[in-house]
Amino acid sequence: MLDDLAHTLHTTLDALGGQVDGVLFLIDEADKPDAEAGLGEFCKLFTERLSKRECHKVSIGLAGLPETTDRLRQSHESAPRVFEILQLKPLSADDALYVIRKGLSESKEKSDVEVRVTDDAQNLIARLSEGYPHFLQQFAYSAFECDKDNVITDTDVLDGAMGEHGALQQLGIKYFQDLYFAQIFSDEYRGAMPVPLLELSGGLIVS
Repeated sequence: MLDDLAHTLHTTLDALGGQVDGVLFLIDEADKPDAEAGLGEFCKLFTERLSKRECHKVSIGLAGLPETTDRLRQSHESAPRVFEILQLKPLSADDALYVIRKGLSESKEKSDVEVRVTDDAQNLIARLSEGYPHFLQQFAYSAFECDKDNVITDTDVLDGAMGEHGALQQLGIKYFQDLYFAQIFSDEYRGAMPVPLLELSGGLIVS
């Protein structure tokens, strides 16, 4: 199947001549698949087959959290060499505010309902997110969900962040839960941190 795909792309690009610059494959959330999905192996073998055909107008772009490189390596040891690694810096405060306003503008176009966000609320969302786009999206979404009068205030932002099923809980589950439990159950962590047991009502509480 890889040979067929490489052959099809090569012949198609030859037939198009100079009408297009090339073909770009973009894969988002590339950190999500486990090693068995074979993403690293696919990227490595696919690009090798294209190179053998001297087809140099095909690119693969992956987007994901920093562990994307490890995911690729687990599937194929040399897969990361296929890519040029670009680390995206957090958004500036101005960029974060732009994203918030852009989201509100698109929401109005789709629903015909105008939702305003106070300056204090916008600045609080930007500050809580620390410029990380996925954090920004979650804090803004949770504040939007808490709003009842189409005016998002800093109170809505805080309620959306700290309430049940709020932004902090959602971010913790999505991005930090595995890391946290992996550490506390490791032999190194348990050896370094003694766990006192407190007796209460005939039972034991681990603290």
